[in-house]
Amino acid sequence: MDFERIKLVARREWWSRLRQRSFQITTIVQILFVVIGACLPVIVAGFDDDDGPTAALVLVLDGSGARVAERLAPYLASGAETGVDIIALEQSALAPDEARAQVDDGDADGALLVTRDANEDLAFTFVNQSGDMTATSQRIYAGAASVALEDRLEQGGIDQAVFEQATAPPAFSVEGTDAATAGGTDEIGGVEIALAYFFTIVMFMAIMLYGTWVAQGVVEEKSSRIMEIMINAATPRDLLAGKVLGIGAAGLTQLLPMLLAGGIVFALQKPIARALDIDTASLPDLDFGAVSIAVVGWFLVYFLLGFILYAALYAALGSLVSRQEEVNQAISPMMTVMFVGYFAAFFTMYAPESMLSRVLSIFPLTSPFVMISRVIVGDPPVWEMALSVGLLAVTLVAAVLVAARMYRIGVLLYGQKPSLKAVFSRDLAQTAR
Repeated sequence: MDFERIKLVARREWWSRLRQRSFQITTIVQILFVVIGACLPVIVAGFDDDDGPTAALVLVLDGSGARVAERLAPYLASGAETGVDIIALEQSALAPDEARAQVDDGDADGALLVTRDANEDLAFTFVNQSGDMTATSQRIYAGAASVALEDRLEQGGIDQAVFEQATAPPAFSVEGTDAATAGGTDEIGGVEIALAYFFTIVMFMAIMLYGTWVAQGVVEEKSSRIMEIMINAATPRDLLAGKVLGIGAAGLTQLLPMLLAGGIVFALQKPIARALDIDTASLPDLDFGAVSIAVVGWFLVYFLLGFILYAALYAALGSLVSRQEEVNQAISPMMTVMFVGYFAAFFTMYAPESMLSRVLSIFPLTSPFVMISRVIVGDPPVWEMALSVGLLAVTLVAAVLVAARMYRIGVLLYGQKPSLKAVFSRDLAQTAR
């Protein structure tokens, strides 16, 4: 192989793609879509009508002398910081009819009338506009029941400190019988799952899209008969290697700005929301520190090896047809294999140590998708990762050699559909050299 000729072919493929108006427009549109998608949580938070917990004003008309408003407030405060509506109690000296009028006019959300019955027990009447048992009235009822119990014990001569000690909640914890879950060290977190989803989708979409570019580029050259001219200046292997590298570089030229713009905007979601005076409580809180150097490194290894492997196979399949309309049919077997690896990667996220996951993470055609999921959510043995990379590299070399053979056979049999017998025929192969 002549690396100088490979470089020239790769540069031609890369530059011809970048000069296409469709490539430029597609790149800009994809970057805009990614930026908008990264800003989507901020946009949703900005249009969300729920700006956080609302405050309900409740007037307390206490004729019992039991300091009900003061003793009831602690029972209503819990949960306010988690988004539960805040109930603000206001001690009022209004008459019951005046308090009802304020509730009816909307000046207050409710009124709590406190009296004592014939047995000197506290009696509560809650007034609201609907007369129904709402969430506010339910919370006040629960708090009123506790205040009434305190009052009864106080009336019975039981000290408040004794009451608090008697009613203090017990120490209560939950333990699992499984040692793996008891320590919590093997638990798969949401951040790891999100990263595995992201890397799997990016790898699948990039290989599928740019691999299809390779197949279409081969057919385009065959249909215009440019390949016959090019093959006189370079060997089929040089042309194939240059095409794969050039289209791969063009794909990365489109992919990297898109990922970089999306990552920067996603990381700046909270500063953007604060600048626009939008509540940041509903925004996702992902720990970008979970993206370790090792994970990124393994992703790049499997992405590059997987892309070159599939690009060579796409080129081989593309060389078997002579019209653009036949490309999708030619690459359909490859798409089926890719979908197996794609969906297996999602299964692996939740069962990284299962036998199926381990086998598919070593099998070369599925390992680029499955092994990266195991690396992120699990802890695969070093020997399995080394075996996976080794088999992938060996398969890649074999795929390039087979693809180069099919590539040059496809030139000789222009206008025909080469059979497997023709592809592996020694006489035809000698002629193609």
